[in-house]
Amino acid sequence: MENKKSTDELRKILKSSKSYNDFLEKEKDELIFSSISEFIKIEMNSKNIKATELIRRSNLDKGYVYQILRGARKSPSRDAVLSLAFGLTLNSNEADKLLRIAEYDALYIRRPRDGIIMHCLDHGVSLTDTNIMLSEKDLEPIGKF
Repeated sequence: MENKKSTDELRKILKSSKSYNDFLEKEKDELIFSSISEFIKIEMNSKNIKATELIRRSNLDKGYVYQILRGARKSPSRDAVLSLAFGLTLNSNEADKLLRIAEYDALYIRRPRDGIIMHCLDHGVSLTDTNIMLSEKDLEPIGKF
């Protein structure tokens, strides 16, 4: 996804914003993140999600998630990134941004597995229920469950 607004436009929006958090929430699609951990921390902060809640919702190992948050694990698997997207309650567009930051292809509607994942993200379906839907279609669940 290419940035749509110029740097000057973003500066003007920032100046007129009540707070940086307001700016961040409205313009995060325009921003460039240096790492997956930076994006995740910003999402956690904006959605008031604690690390323990992210771990529970994403069904990932506690140590693994903390390594990602610290930046010690730079390349989590695509499924781990998708699990984190569910843990962060991202929609499919936000999940695509997270996937691109992690250097993976975005979700692709023509792939049945990705289509189900997109639908579930956009409708607030939990990771566990998403994996049930995938299994019912004889598709690989997200992660090892």
